[in-house]
Amino acid sequence: MTKELEERLATLERELATTKQSGHGDQPESAKKPAGRNWKKILLTTLLAICLIAAAWLGQTYLAKRSMQNTIPGAIQSQVDFPVYVPRDATYRIDKKSITYSNDILTYTSQKAQDSYTITQQKMPEGFDVGKFLKGEGISQAKTLTLPTGRAIAGQVLGKDIAILATHSKTLVTITAVSPGQATTLDSALRSLYELPQ
Repeated sequence: MTKELEERLATLERELATTKQSGHGDQPESAKKPAGRNWKKILLTTLLAICLIAAAWLGQTYLAKRSMQNTIPGAIQSQVDFPVYVPRDATYRIDKKSITYSNDILTYTSQKAQDSYTITQQKMPEGFDVGKFLKGEGISQAKTLTLPTGRAIAGQVLGKDIAILATHSKTLVTITAVSPGQATTLDSALRSLYELPQ
């Protein structure tokens, strides 16, 4: 009985030694898989990365085109001698036909959903007193706002909702709501303004 066990043990040791010499004994199961499967994984990963990059590029292009809708034509912008402000938020649409520049005042209308605004801009006059302006003389229900673009006051003048922004870059921007009852949306219209690159 012991002799048979010894012979069997010797046979197993020989088989194990042969397996180790051929290089397969210590390898994990995944290493024994055909090389073709690794290529499939690499190909699928590469294709997925390309798709993600393409989707990001298309999304960025789409957003850039939407934001370009809110710009002032170069022919008008070249006449203006002060920084121009337009809505950054693409949900505000500038009516291109409404854009005019006359008597040193730039005017256009902008719309977001049912809310419509007339926006005028001009260079801040010499000696303009921002402190006095923020007291809101002639403006009822006045409230002041501090924004990244400058200081503003919002309220009502002759029953119309109005907001006036004195920008850091010395442009006076006036936003007038076309319809009554838009006082609450004037804040977001003001906050959406940014200076167009020149």
